[in-house]
Amino acid sequence: MLTIPHEGLTIWSPDELAEALGVSAATLADWRTARTGPEFIRTSAGQRGGRVYYTSQAVTAWLSQLPVTHTNN
Repeated sequence: MLTIPHEGLTIWSPDELAEALGVSAATLADWRTARTGPEFIRTSAGQRGGRVYYTSQAVTAWLSQLPVTHTNN
């Protein structure tokens, strides 16, 4: 995990975020393709190439939009 001190912003690589969410990095890639996961930053302007990162703000916003499921266990 990388913290940028001046902005207070945390960014994660796909591997780091996948581990934190309990999914595979391939699942995150699928979500990027389907545009169903958190917004991400790509370090190159093209569709392919460059590194992908997720910001704490984008992940928090995405998580807050997911439905909450209640169970009676």
